[in-house]
Amino acid sequence: MIGGDLDGALTFSWPDEEWDYENAPEGREASEANRWKDFGAMLTAAGFPVPKTVRDLSELYLT
Repeated sequence: MIGGDLDGALTFSWPDEEWDYENAPEGREASEANRWKDFGAMLTAAGFPVPKTVRDLSELYLT
């Protein structure tokens, strides 16, 4: 789930029963940090800004 208002920081959450510790045993916070790092690197390499807010993410999708 994406949380926050349009101009708030991007946050993600997973219900406890939906987290897969077998595929990501390092835990949610470490897994999310790694995914954001990879996502940011991919966007930067493609010439896109890394979204910081829900609005930024929405605008990226529209692009």
